[in-house]
Amino acid sequence: MTDKDKYQDLLKGIESPKVRARGEAGSPQNSLRFKLYKVAFDRIEDGIKSESFFEVIAIADSLITDRIQALVQFLRREEPEHYVHTSIGLALELLQVEMKSRSIDLGDEFKSLRKKLNEWVPERNIAAHGFVTITRKNLNEDLDHRLEHLKNTAITGAELARITTNLTTKVLRELHIKTNSSIKQ
Repeated sequence: MTDKDKYQDLLKGIESPKVRARGEAGSPQNSLRFKLYKVAFDRIEDGIKSESFFEVIAIADSLITDRIQALVQFLRREEPEHYVHTSIGLALELLQVEMKSRSIDLGDEFKSLRKKLNEWVPERNIAAHGFVTITRKNLNEDLDHRLEHLKNTAITGAELARITTNLTTKVLRELHIKTNSSIKQ
C-alpha cells in the first residue's frame, strides 16, 4: 500500500461539504476567508494580552491547518477529488504525501517550518486535550507548570500561525507563477 492509497478514503469531490472551499481570486469564499483571517489574528493578539490561551491555541491551529490544506489543494488542483478537512497533523502528512508524489520541494524555509509545526502539534495536544488530565507521566506537573506550558504553547502557536500564513502565501504565489509560465511555454 502506497502513502497515497493509505489516504484514499479522505478524497471527495471538490463540491463535497467536507472539502475546503477552493481559493479563487475575487470569489465570495476568498472575501470571507480574508475577513476571518483578520478577525482570527486580532483575536490571537487580544487572547495573548488577556491570557485566553486556549482560544489562541484553537485559532492558531485553525489558521495553520487551513494554510496547509490550501497548499495540498493547490498541488491537487488538476485532480477531480480533494481531501476532506482534517486535523493539523494529518494535513501535514497529506502535504508530505502530495509533495513526494509530485517530486516537489518547497525549499529549506518551508522544511524548517514543517519541522517546527510537527514539534508544536504534540505540545498543542497536551495543552488543549491534557490540561486537566493527570497520568503517571505528568503526575508531578503542578498547576503553575501546566499554566506556563499553556502560555508557551499559545505564544508559539501564534508565531507559527503568522509564519505559516506568510510563507504559504509566498509559496502559493511562486507555484502560481511557475504554473502559469509553464502553461504559456
